[in-house]
Amino acid sequence: KDKKEKKSKEGGDDELSTMFGDKKKKKKGEGDDDKKDKKEKKEKKDKKPKRPIVAEVLQISPVPKKDKLRICKTKIGEGEEIQIVTSAPNMVVGGKYLVALPGLTTAAGTEVKAGSVGGVESGGMFCGPKDMAFEDAAFDPNLAIQVA
Repeated sequence: KDKKEKKSKEGGDDELSTMFGDKKKKKKGEGDDDKKDKKEKKEKKDKKPKRPIVAEVLQISPVPKKDKLRICKTKIGEGEEIQIVTSAPNMVVGGKYLVALPGLTTAAGTEVKAGSVGGVESGGMFCGPKDMAFEDAAFDPNLAIQVA
C-alpha cells in the first residue's frame, strides 16, 4: 500500500497522468547546455555599450552606384572592427567619431539596427548632433560628431 501511495505522489494524480502523461524527469547534465547558451547570450548582450562609443575610421570607400554613401571600416574597442555605411561628408581616415551600435536608442529616439544601407551591410551608425539631442547652432546637423 505504501508503494502505491508513493508511486501516485511521484507520478502525480492518476487523472492528470492519464490526461497529460507522466512527468518526465531530467537526467543530470541534460539542459545544462541550454543554460550555458543562455548565459553566453546574456553576457554578449551585457558587453554591448548602452551609449554611443568612440570609434576610429580605418578605411573609407564609396558605395557602388550611390553617390553620397560611403563605407567606413571602423575600429571599436580593442581590435574589433565593424563596417558602417554613412552619408556624413566629414569622414576622414584616422578620425574618431561617436558611433551607436545596434540595439541602442539615441537621445533623439532613433533605434539603431544592423542592416543594409544602399545594398551594403552596416553594423552601426555615426551620431550627428540631432541624434545626440544637441540643440546648439554651432553644430552642422549633416555632419557626424568628430571627437579627435
